[in-house]
Amino acid sequence: REPAAPARRPSPAGAQEGLTALVIDEDRKVQESLLSLLSDRRYRVIVVASAEEALDLAERTRFDLVLCDLRIGGVGGIELYQRIRNRINCFVFLAADAFHTELRNRFSDQDQAVLVKPFTAADVERLLEEIEPRLLSAHARQPAEW
Repeated sequence: REPAAPARRPSPAGAQEGLTALVIDEDRKVQESLLSLLSDRRYRVIVVASAEEALDLAERTRFDLVLCDLRIGGVGGIELYQRIRNRINCFVFLAADAFHTELRNRFSDQDQAVLVKPFTAADVERLLEEIEPRLLSAHARQPAEW
């Protein structure tokens, strides 16, 4: 399955307005799909294609949500998570089905999730419905600036 074109639906009263997401993936279709889905829900979205770019951005910007390809080039998704986890609210690993169970077993905290590739717009919507209450709560408790 390729990432599906997002279904256009209004987000609930701009509830996610102000949340910032970082998408880290080398695949242009994945980037575009997640950018569209998150933008439709009123996230501010930054898309990069490498872990190094993500690390640089994470030093300067607070992200409420990071969606990262597990097999991203450079330091890789797991090391990237370990290096920035104290500066984000939720980290979503984008992983092939074969890695899903292993990731769930290895990372059982509340600040990460797994989205199995290939995914559909409905898969992303379900994930966001699940994690957004935590994101909004954590975002409200954080200072405006680092």
